[in-house]
Amino acid sequence: MRNKFKILAYLFIGIIMYNCSEDDRGKIINIDSPTDVDAQFTIAQDNSGEVTITPTATSANSFIIGFGDGSGSSERITSGEQIVHVYDEGSYDVTIIAFNTNGESAEVTKTLEVSFLPPENLQVTITQDEENVTVEASADNATSYIVDFGDGSETVTFGNDETLEHEYTEEGTYTITVTANSGAQETAVYTEDVTIEIEEEDPNTDISIPLTFEGDPESYVFTEFEGAPTTVINNPDTNGNSSAQVAQTERVQGAANYAGAFIILDENPDLINNNQLTMKVWSPAAGIPVTLRFENPSNNQNGVEATVNTTVANQWETLTFNYSGVTAGQDITKMVIFFNLGTDGQGNIYYFDDIEYGEGDGGEDPGTGGSFTTIDFEGAPTSYAFTEFAGQPTQVVANPQMSGINTSAQVAESIKVAGAGNYAGAFLILDQEPDLTAATFNIKVWSPAAGIPIIFKFEDVNNPANGIENTQTTTVVNQWETLTFNLSGDISTGDYKKMIIYFNAGNTGQGNTYYFDDIEMQ
Repeated sequence: MRNKFKILAYLFIGIIMYNCSEDDRGKIINIDSPTDVDAQFTIAQDNSGEVTITPTATSANSFIIGFGDGSGSSERITSGEQIVHVYDEGSYDVTIIAFNTNGESAEVTKTLEVSFLPPENLQVTITQDEENVTVEASADNATSYIVDFGDGSETVTFGNDETLEHEYTEEGTYTITVTANSGAQETAVYTEDVTIEIEEEDPNTDISIPLTFEGDPESYVFTEFEGAPTTVINNPDTNGNSSAQVAQTERVQGAANYAGAFIILDENPDLINNNQLTMKVWSPAAGIPVTLRFENPSNNQNGVEATVNTTVANQWETLTFNYSGVTAGQDITKMVIFFNLGTDGQGNIYYFDDIEYGEGDGGEDPGTGGSFTTIDFEGAPTSYAFTEFAGQPTQVVANPQMSGINTSAQVAESIKVAGAGNYAGAFLILDQEPDLTAATFNIKVWSPAAGIPIIFKFEDVNNPANGIENTQTTTVVNQWETLTFNLSGDISTGDYKKMIIYFNAGNTGQGNTYYFDDIEMQ
């Protein structure tokens, strides 16, 4: 009875702690209630009946153990600690009560079998699927099983009615040893050999559009012809392209005027629904023609191509390639790239990276950005993957205010929920970094009130301390207007693809709804 009062006292203290817990700003800290409450029983192998109980749970920092043998409960122990208790042989319902720092609790009752008899009738099932194996075991009187997979990895302990999984990393024949334990010193042992053969991955695994050239460089197997060796290397110029790796093509001295390189994609590019591709290119000179072609691997006469000239020298730029004439079912998995097609090789080196779908007739996927032209939110609403923070959920909806200067079918909606932080906002990660050296953006905005401050910002995806922003204020009520945000200025080197918008910046949320559309870069 005294132990029951002890548990109730802990619970009462926990409730007080929960109700009084506040952060530095006076807000209650929300901590998840404990879940996945469990315990591991380790029975000494000397017939002493000594059992080590290790409680576990998610979101718990302390435990109380009810031993289930009439001796009461333990003192409260912290997460990671163990309790040692001596049992007579028998079956016991052990109660594990888990607490979080707010005093909330969850409990589970687990049966403990204490037997001094040795394991008998050990049955082990080992199932193999290439380099993966699963182990199941059962035995009379057994309380746990220890598995040695024979590959030098640590032994693993598991219980009755559990399945153990293991993955081998090297080929070979391994002896799996399963040892069954009970409360007795004597054990039962089972062994079985497994032979592991690991199939080598195709070096072209997952070579498809979008193509970023990250990962193992040897995975990108380009075949060059007539003097244009092409490989994936570390990016030699991260100014304007922060990718770690890029593709390099060298037009060797004297190479044929049609020298190029190709790679076989795992799947056809979708140039029917997305007939525009963008590619980052670095060239030692402006005016160099770059041809990106997709053709049938067996018939190079069956394909489509587009050519775009470079416009800058010794720096990264994004080129846009437009395609037409692709038919459904057409096999054009051979991607060929030519630099300076029609001119003999001069020993120049070119780089290219991030071959991605652009806007095209099939519609841009603005949820992942695309090259920045105008974001009009007319694609699939789920494509626009806005992430809100501090209470400004944002999504694309059918235009509820189709009037005046905006009769678009779809717009973006932001709700600054009641009580939202004064810094609440939402952001969208673009595929391409806009040129912010002299950037001005027009945005159509609908607000329920005039005088609402709106911040439009671009931020470095890797360093939120770096960014550039501008604030404009609404001037009309319940109607569309165009606000102009001037974001030109000096900014630190970075990857400014994080586009953020804040409504009623500096003020806590009042539950108002705002709409915006047609983000256009001037």
